[in-house]
Amino acid sequence: DAPVAWWKVFNPSNRYTNDNLIMIAFGNVGFKYFDKNRKYWMGAAMWSTLISIAFTIAGCFALSTNMNIVKNTHWVYVVAKDMSTDEYFTAHLGLRSLVYTSEP
Repeated sequence: DAPVAWWKVFNPSNRYTNDNLIMIAFGNVGFKYFDKNRKYWMGAAMWSTLISIAFTIAGCFALSTNMNIVKNTHWVYVVAKDMSTDEYFTAHLGLRSLVYTSEP
């Protein structure tokens, strides 16, 4: 058998990166529960990452000062009505701008 190349880190027959005393002593870090249920917890981590990416994209749009983008990706939406005149206004609040609309 030819020796395994030094750069093949994940090859199980590489004696320097898998079954040596240092890896046996310090390689297993964490709880056995998460090792046994790795598929579930990695799936949860993946979905939480995808959800956080969606929130980050919405936050990037909310940083815009373009009126149409702020109306579609607002963080706060306010509607108020003047009871004496029956007029109302709406306000879309982004992270850097406010879009104010008044209706008679």
